[in-house]
Amino acid sequence: MRKILFLLVFSCIFAISCENDTAAYFPRYEVRFSVDLNTEGLNLKSIGGYFKKETIKGTEEIGCGGVLIYHTINDTYCAFDMACPAETSPNRSALVSTPDDKGIVKCSKCGSTFNIFYGIGNPVSGIAVDRERRLQPYNVVESGSSLIISN
Repeated sequence: MRKILFLLVFSCIFAISCENDTAAYFPRYEVRFSVDLNTEGLNLKSIGGYFKKETIKGTEEIGCGGVLIYHTINDTYCAFDMACPAETSPNRSALVSTPDDKGIVKCSKCGSTFNIFYGIGNPVSGIAVDRERRLQPYNVVESGSSLIISN
C-alpha cells in the first residue's frame, strides 16, 4: 500500500513539474497551423534554418507575436512565440529577431537574448535572465512533409 501511495504522489509531482513553466507570465494564445517543408518551409530543411509565421487577423491562430520555427542542432524542430516574455505584458511591439548562426534571438525592445539552438528558448542576457523568463514554446509534430504547430 505504501508503494502505491508513494508512486501516486511521485507521479503527481512529476506531472506538475512538467507543465509549461511560462504559463505564470505568458497569456495563453491559440496556435494551430501547418508548414509544408517542400514549399513555404524550404529553409527549415537544414539545421539552423528557420521560418516565421506572422500574426494576422483571420482564420489562423498564430500566438501573440507570431511564431518562429527553428531546425535545432539536434536535428529536431522547435517553435516559439516571437513576443518577448520579459515584457510586463507580452505584446506585438516587442518581438524577437530571426536567429543568428548560433541560434540566438534578440528582443527588439528590451534587448534580451534567448538561445534556441537546442530548442529550449532559455534567456541568455538582459532582463529576461533577471526575471527568469524563457520563450513561450509550442508543440511541433512532423507529419509527412509537413510540420504541425499547436498548443
